[in-house]
Amino acid sequence: MKKILAMIGFCCMLTVSPVNAQQTPDLEKLLLINESSFNNNLREMLEDTQNQLLSAQKEIENLYDKNFELKSSLQRQNQLLEELKSHKENLEKLLQEKNDYIQLQKTNSGKNLSFEILQKESEINKLKTLVEKKDNELQKLKNNTQGDFKNILAVKDSKIKVLEETLENKEFQLNKVIEQKNLELNSIKNKNLALNEENINLANKIDFLHKELISSQSNKDDLISEKYTFQRRISSLNEEKILLENKCKYLENQIKENVAMQPQNKDVIEDVIALMKEDKQFLPTFYFNIAKVYHQRKNYDKAIQNYNEVLKINSEYLNVYAQLAFAYAESGDYQNSVNTFKQYLEYVSNPAERTLIKGFISKLSDSI
Repeated sequence: MKKILAMIGFCCMLTVSPVNAQQTPDLEKLLLINESSFNNNLREMLEDTQNQLLSAQKEIENLYDKNFELKSSLQRQNQLLEELKSHKENLEKLLQEKNDYIQLQKTNSGKNLSFEILQKESEINKLKTLVEKKDNELQKLKNNTQGDFKNILAVKDSKIKVLEETLENKEFQLNKVIEQKNLELNSIKNKNLALNEENINLANKIDFLHKELISSQSNKDDLISEKYTFQRRISSLNEEKILLENKCKYLENQIKENVAMQPQNKDVIEDVIALMKEDKQFLPTFYFNIAKVYHQRKNYDKAIQNYNEVLKINSEYLNVYAQLAFAYAESGDYQNSVNTFKQYLEYVSNPAERTLIKGFISKLSDSI
């Protein structure tokens, strides 16, 4: 029985799988061709064995059902034995009572106990009949049970013998198929060795390409270095531009100080302005700073005039729009303030700043 269970486990665990190694497309095709016939033969044997195992399983289920019937029969036998035991005890008790009545009648001749004795004899006969009936039923059950047990054991031994012979035959066939599979695997291993050599050659090619890639990376690094050099040059030019703007602001501040301290030097200021006009790059900043001075001194007309001069020269000088709008508003010209804010809004993309400008426009529109 242990051999049968071992073979069943072997058949259940046996599966056809590819070689456990890295496979190329050629190897996969080779495996598919070699495994085709092997799989068909193995599948037929496994299906045949599985059908026999299923048949044996059905026989075992029938034996279980028969075993259940036998257990029920044994339980009935035990029940009958208990009943027989009880009936026999009652029978002995009745016999004892009958004997007691007979002795009592002999000792007391004046008292007639014939009726009681006859009644006890009737009960005794009924009980004997019942005991005999139960005994016959018990004997019949025993005979049937013994026959069933013999049949079950005979069928069981026969099935086990058939299964052992079948599984021995299948084991022999499986060993032959496995031996064939091992030969095919050895052939595949030889193919795999050849492929490993090809892999080594490919690895050498990859190493060569990697070195070329490193060389290309070096050239790329040189280009990046040149890019950073240009960026530093641009940064240096921006710094020079800032220095020039600072110088321009310094000159403008000097002019403002002269305007504040010496109004009589108007001709000199006009000459300076004429000179500044020749340099269009810094002239908007010059007018913007003059406008801011007038704005701080609450001379809104002059401030508005100079702010507009900035826009005449450069309409995209964005810093001037907000200051011009505030100058209009502070002078009481709310309509021009709203218009200027709307112009400024066309250049603004920041959501928070646009919301703030729209709030100014709304408040100023309410005052118009």
